Amino acid sequence: MIDITDLQSKEFAPIDLENKLKNIYLACGIPKKYLFTNLETDWSINFSPKGDLTGLSKKRSEITQILISDYLKAIPSIVNGNGLKVKFKNSIKFITDLILDGSKSSGKTFLLSVIAQSAVNQGYSVKFVEWSDYVDKFLSFESRSANEDFFLDCIDVDFLIFDSVMQYDISNNKFFVLQLDRLISTRLNNGKVTILSIDSKNSGNPIFGNIWNKFTRETFALKLPEPELKNEIKSKRP
Repeated sequence: MIDITDLQSKEFAPIDLENKLKNIYLACGIPKKYLFTNLETDWSINFSPKGDLTGLSKKRSEITQILISDYLKAIPSIVNGNGLKVKFKNSIKFITDLILDGSKSSGKTFLLSVIAQSAVNQGYSVKFVEWSDYVDKFLSFESRSANEDFFLDCIDVDFLIFDSVMQYDISNNKFFVLQLDRLISTRLNNGKVTILSIDSKNSGNPIFGNIWNKFTRETFALKLPEPELKNEIKSKRP
């Protein structure tokens, strides 16, 4: 006689979906701090860790929430090359690649993480990379072979996300520049999505030469809110 109870406990045990999803997120490189965060509940249009949002800062926060929310819903269309259709005052743009521009605590990493998790949830491949880690891997010629698989993954994934792209002077490193040009050009030509965050106010634009010009021509830059207050207040924004 078959013991159905025993069979169910061994072969049909409940799957810990949240833990499996957590491992997938971490394998993609998404920061642990931002796992399972949500745009609707964790983004505030009224305040940030730096203080109350008023005037232009509040407006930017509202625009950010609306645009990113629409971006998440449009991910299948974005991956297919159609993009997110956005109507501006005098023009219509189809957004695929993004640059999030903001200072420390403006929400860059949080937003990148939300996008990355939404893309994973919808079945797309994601690679979330700290820019300083990427530079460490490829700044020297000797490291090329050791990190070739990593580089190929960066080329092939549906969403490549670079967090905190800083102003390193790489113009004299011929190998790094050529490889970065190969990465960006290949992804643009293949319709792959590339998203990055910068702090142009405090760090300036990255020194990529013609590569940066090529990328920014195809990319929508979103300016994040920058409150100018001395006293920090408690905030629920991660």
